[in-house]
Amino acid sequence: SLHTSELRKKLTVIVGPDPSGEEALAVRVEVENARGVIALAAAFECFPEEAFYGFGGRRTGLDQRGRAFHSWVEEGLGSSTIPHTALGYFKKNRTQLFGEQASYYPQSLFVSSRGYGFFLENSEHARFHMASDKSHLWKVSVSSPSLRYVIAAGPHKKTVKTLSQINGRHHEPPAWAKGFLIQHRVVVNPLSRVKPENCAREVIEAIEGLGQHGLKPEGYLIESAGILSESQLGRILSLLKERGIRPMTYVRTFVAVDLLNTETPEVFEECLAKGLLPRKKNGEPAVYRYPLFPKWAGLDFTNPKTHEWWEKRLRALFDLGFEGFMHDFGEHIPVEARLADGRTGAQVHNLHAGLAAKLTWEVVQKYQKEHPGREIFYFTRNGFSGRPGAAAFEFSNFSGDFSQDWDGLTGLAAHIPDMLNRGIGGAYGYNLDIGGYFDAVTPQPTKELFIRWTQLATLTPFFRIHNSPTGKFLLPWSFDDEALHIFKDMLALRERARPYMDRLWKEAAATGLPLARPLWLEYPDDPHAKNVSDQFLLGPDVLVAPVVKKDARSRDVYFPEGSWVSPIDGKTYKGPGRHRVPAPLAVLPYFFREGAGRFSF
Repeated sequence: SLHTSELRKKLTVIVGPDPSGEEALAVRVEVENARGVIALAAAFECFPEEAFYGFGGRRTGLDQRGRAFHSWVEEGLGSSTIPHTALGYFKKNRTQLFGEQASYYPQSLFVSSRGYGFFLENSEHARFHMASDKSHLWKVSVSSPSLRYVIAAGPHKKTVKTLSQINGRHHEPPAWAKGFLIQHRVVVNPLSRVKPENCAREVIEAIEGLGQHGLKPEGYLIESAGILSESQLGRILSLLKERGIRPMTYVRTFVAVDLLNTETPEVFEECLAKGLLPRKKNGEPAVYRYPLFPKWAGLDFTNPKTHEWWEKRLRALFDLGFEGFMHDFGEHIPVEARLADGRTGAQVHNLHAGLAAKLTWEVVQKYQKEHPGREIFYFTRNGFSGRPGAAAFEFSNFSGDFSQDWDGLTGLAAHIPDMLNRGIGGAYGYNLDIGGYFDAVTPQPTKELFIRWTQLATLTPFFRIHNSPTGKFLLPWSFDDEALHIFKDMLALRERARPYMDRLWKEAAATGLPLARPLWLEYPDDPHAKNVSDQFLLGPDVLVAPVVKKDARSRDVYFPEGSWVSPIDGKTYKGPGRHRVPAPLAVLPYFFREGAGRFSF
């Protein structure tokens, strides 16, 4: 116990073995008579050149040394960061609007290059200063009168295993979900309500076009299924099943009266009437306005009545024949809200998406047990760390609403650091939108951008087309025959890689080591590998270097120690060192470590 004379407070610090049984120390700091204490902070000595990796879905490189940022679930291109009148302002002020700190999926954990890991258990808003103001210290502050954290020591891989075991790890998805998926968002004009028959017609035309162009996805997600009539939906489901394609749909963790027609207004009114929404301080339902959403509110997943309603909703979708869904949003619990279990929005905001994912996981497991042979898959957007964190109840996270361009903060180039940073904390089932998404502020993707996005996705955990919420939905044949041919080549490459990737999924479940790995994880003693954020390792044996710059037909690749062989031209590259490699539009640069097996042909 420590006495602080200035505040006349007594601090109790308890240190002991972590209750998980992992080789780690659990630390708890409590303040006696905590009235007036709004935050606690802890500072730790760090060393010159010490690197800090992880922190969830961060896009500002891999080593976060020298940065200060908060740990708070945010909608990267939505309500939390873009003012309502700012969409036209976006391109000139991208960093301010998105914010270098913003993250759909933050995790309050990291791995140090000095051989230890740190895991903050608090769910309240936290802020990290990673040697950003004093070069010899890193510190964390939490908006709480108590502080709980874990310290794990050991080599990088052991630390990743320990932290992800405590936090939880993504589950291996059904085999079909690892293949080619399509998510179709019908074009919506907010000024005039889209007609359900137009939505149904467009989806049917796209499904028929797949067969005409020699493509067969394993899953097809209909994002606007909620506005279709029973007969329209029945026709689409029958068409998909006739072609051996798994039907998928869309749910979200808030309800709204919206102009986007993703669900009927009756859903919102039902939840309001049943008391399934958080409350404001004055006791009124926590309902708000947002452009295109005259009324919206997050669901209160601490309320048992919400559990009943959510389970009934999911079961109805499964009974219709849907085999999966996008589990969207999760950042819409305001700090001033009051939840059914007595907690405040400040305590639950970061946990909201995880609470929803936990309930969804329980419903899915129960339903599958009752219906042998069903293999349901879903993927989420938002999440957070914890004991356990959201990753323990997920198969996959999608990356969020990326702009349809080459930008390193919100566009194509932002995917690799985002994916690698999430993977350290057990959230390694990264799932991106091929083609990007947010076309309200950028033009739709060009042929080149669409192809490069396809190539980047090819050797990542999931492969899914989703793009253009306000423009025309783009498929490979939307460009020309060359784009379609390249797309098919990438699909064929992915199929050859799937046995190798299946082994990596099982290794991830046992060890926490992600499928897509930063170079520093496999080569911790290589100082040049610590912040390589435009390439990655697929497992230990495959080096992947997607092209993420416009008009590039070659690129620099950093090769770690050893010899690396290109399957494209058979050329061998020696590491450690950088080499310029060819990258024509049709080529995804990737390399096998010499001596390792190659993908089957």
